[in-house]
Amino acid sequence: MSETSRRSRARDRIDRRKRRTGTMARQSAGTDRQRQIRPTGSFEMPTLKLPGGRWLLLIPGAVILLVAVIAALGVLNPPDVTLNTNAIWLMNDWTYAQRSDEDLAQLAATLQANRVGTVYAYVSSLREDATWASADNIARFNTVEDAVIDFVTRFKQAYPDVALYAWVEVQASTTEGYRLDSPQVQRVVADFSQRTIDVMQFDGVLLDVKPIFDGNPDFPALLQAVRRNIGLETPLAVAVPPDLTPSDAGITLPPQIAPDTVWSLAYKQRIALQADSLVVTAYNSYLNNPVDYITWVSYQVNAYLAAMSAIDTTSQLVISVPQFADRQPAHNATIESLAGALDGVSQTFGTLTDAQRALFKGIAIFADRPLTDEDWRIFREKWVGF
Repeated sequence: MSETSRRSRARDRIDRRKRRTGTMARQSAGTDRQRQIRPTGSFEMPTLKLPGGRWLLLIPGAVILLVAVIAALGVLNPPDVTLNTNAIWLMNDWTYAQRSDEDLAQLAATLQANRVGTVYAYVSSLREDATWASADNIARFNTVEDAVIDFVTRFKQAYPDVALYAWVEVQASTTEGYRLDSPQVQRVVADFSQRTIDVMQFDGVLLDVKPIFDGNPDFPALLQAVRRNIGLETPLAVAVPPDLTPSDAGITLPPQIAPDTVWSLAYKQRIALQADSLVVTAYNSYLNNPVDYITWVSYQVNAYLAAMSAIDTTSQLVISVPQFADRQPAHNATIESLAGALDGVSQTFGTLTDAQRALFKGIAIFADRPLTDEDWRIFREKWVGF
């Protein structure tokens, strides 16, 4: 072997020894660091041998994780909340009278208990001279406006979640003739509607104009004027008539009213495109058979929803039902009863499509006196619990 080869092999042996020595030194240093972290003689956790294996240790963590996921889903997808979508009309004995806080609190509690979240509160009627009257149609509205403002303020305190609409009444004709085509009348109604929002602090307007027959061009013009004044964000509800004598309802029609006294499909749709809700006054039918009345109410629900569901509208349908004294011959209280009207709505509600149900907001109760416990029981039994 040459001298050069021997020297090369010697260098290799020296290098291997150096590498081995360095590795042992690093291992020794690592052991020393571990001893610094865990001093000699310190407590050491014993090794546990669990039946079933180490996977059991993961169970508590999995449970905690599952609870956290359920809680997160509850935040992202909260449980369904039942909305107070029904309504009631309140007369001037609420808006004009100085009711006590206890009275208002009791009213609010009763409405909440019966899922009534919308109130149509009477404000004023347009007089023949195009000024606004108090309910007796003698004094001017400015004599009672402060009382109305007081009612709005205190009732909202008693029922903060209520949707409070100003019920504004307009007769289309007076002793001097038809007036809805008057630009002055339209302007007066629009200005007063705006005042109920800006000054009286109502949440919306319920415009009650009557009578309105099929195809009337002035009614849509009036709604446009009101909408311009109150704005797009303020809810506008419109009281609309039922189809009084529909020829295809399958009932005995009253002889006092001409056949086919109805709104056409197109006219229903035209008004639905302008208002946020249509409140069908399902009474004053002149009917004298309770079964006919139930069928007649069902017909109103179907007729209006058929029109509304055929167009792209966000307007919703409200069916107003009666609980007021006889007004013969139009309203026979034993025929047009609260129970009968609710039966008519419920009879149809079960047959509606999902799209139609989405357009149906609820029931509005029109009463000329405080509702009794029995009235509310009927309402809950036949509708709220439906």
